[in-house]
Amino acid sequence: MLDIRARLAIDADRIEQAASACEIVVGCIESLQRSLATLDGLQRSLLACEDGQPIELHTTAVKSQLSSQLESVASILRTLGDASEEVSRVGAAMERQALT
Repeated sequence: MLDIRARLAIDADRIEQAASACEIVVGCIESLQRSLATLDGLQRSLLACEDGQPIELHTTAVKSQLSSQLESVASILRTLGDASEEVSRVGAAMERQALT
């Protein structure tokens, strides 16, 4: 019984570490999105008289990819949070069962 509880604690710790890492990735992607928006504004200012479409298409594609990755990481983060809660519930139930 102790082995299972110890294993659940280890799994819960790993889930929390993964969730923390995902939060960092989400923050980085959001920062990149803000930076790209700033870059896009600067690009428009610098290329107001020139045809800057190829660069604009590239930044649009990168923004789209970042948005997609942000959604994926956010989904993973939600799943890890759910898993962490479930592991905690199972551990608490096992603890109660061991006391009875």
